[in-house]
Amino acid sequence: MRRICLASIILAAFLHCAAPATDEDKARLFNTFYLDGDRVTYVLTMRRDRTFDLYGPDGSHTAGTVRADDDYVTLSAGGLKRYFRYSFKSRDLKLGCRENDKRVKGELLGELPPVNDFEVHTLYLSEGDWRKKGRPLFKPREAAARATEPSARVQEPVVGTPNPAAGTPSPVAKSPAASIPNSVPPATSQVPSTQPAVSFDDMAGTYYPNGKKDQCLVITANGCFGYVPVEGAAQNGTLLRTDNEISFVGPDHKRHFALRLLPSGFELTRRPTDVIKPEDVLGRMPPQGREAVVWMKAKEPGDQPAPAKTEEPVENRNLKVENPVLAPTPVRNVQAIVGTFVYKPNPFLAETLVIGEDGSFTYKDSNGANAAGKLSFEGDVLVFTAGEVVRRFTGALEGAGVTLTSEKNDKPSQKNDLASMSPTTLKTARYEKK
Repeated sequence: MRRICLASIILAAFLHCAAPATDEDKARLFNTFYLDGDRVTYVLTMRRDRTFDLYGPDGSHTAGTVRADDDYVTLSAGGLKRYFRYSFKSRDLKLGCRENDKRVKGELLGELPPVNDFEVHTLYLSEGDWRKKGRPLFKPREAAARATEPSARVQEPVVGTPNPAAGTPSPVAKSPAASIPNSVPPATSQVPSTQPAVSFDDMAGTYYPNGKKDQCLVITANGCFGYVPVEGAAQNGTLLRTDNEISFVGPDHKRHFALRLLPSGFELTRRPTDVIKPEDVLGRMPPQGREAVVWMKAKEPGDQPAPAKTEEPVENRNLKVENPVLAPTPVRNVQAIVGTFVYKPNPFLAETLVIGEDGSFTYKDSNGANAAGKLSFEGDVLVFTAGEVVRRFTGALEGAGVTLTSEKNDKPSQKNDLASMSPTTLKTARYEKK
């Protein structure tokens, strides 16, 4: 009897101590959190009355209700729900996707990071730690006013989405303008405007980033654009422009840049409001870092007079050597990809893959993921194995890098950090050799 009583007392004492700890964890949810980064993007405020406010890039806003238990938190707004695992690093909140979480493009809550099944967690800084890092505090009312008041500098048309061209153009297609809608100007606003329409005559043409022809950008005189990335899946859209700023408006994403016209093309630098969605084609358009990128205009036949023909000495006529355009080479053995390769899906994340001559490999990323294992081949398929996790890709060598493409059977279980190795949701990732 004494033993039973003693056990009951110990159990009661344990429950008494454990309950406040659990409540304390829940209490820490009721705070304002900022997505970790170098500027304000997503801001989430959760309250004790189980309500929340979420502010996104460009001042977009939604509100709803919060439900939480010891390990999980659910955010509901309208008919949309997001399901997360949560934990704390000191006062900072770490969110991870649950199995039943559903992301919805075009909805602020639906695009709240994390949006990748294989991300271990996404860190949100508490307001106090955000302030300690010297970041500016977010002011919801001012942001809402900026989002709703009309711009005095830019005509903001109601942009219609151009019809994409059928098929998948090549990243080095001879006529990338085929991906661009012909004579489809941005739709005009329902509200009459006294501002003149912005002309794009001085920018119309085909451009390549820093002169490299692995991707291209076509701009039409009526304010439309088409971007063809390395992977070759074209993205069409419309343009908004002032003298020194330009915005690319795609079906699901906007990019915002400072613009500087050059004799050979133009220079783009990301503006503070530019937020990258790596899963979107437009999100992969350079620049992705903070350095400027020069888009150089392709020369057209009429740009310069043809040089006068001169008779070439007979002894030199057979010395011409044209540089061949090398097609991507499939990877079929380990020796072809021995070395260190780095992939940067966005400015805040770097993934490093090191492959040894014996087929051993290590993988890590800048968020702390770390895995090691063995690389083998099944025909043209590269099989990375680390413990119980198996990843399957096809590989292609092009220049100094290797492009990995997910096989249809690449369905890793989330048991170690190899499952987070790119490509995941994007299906393709290009690792550059160091």
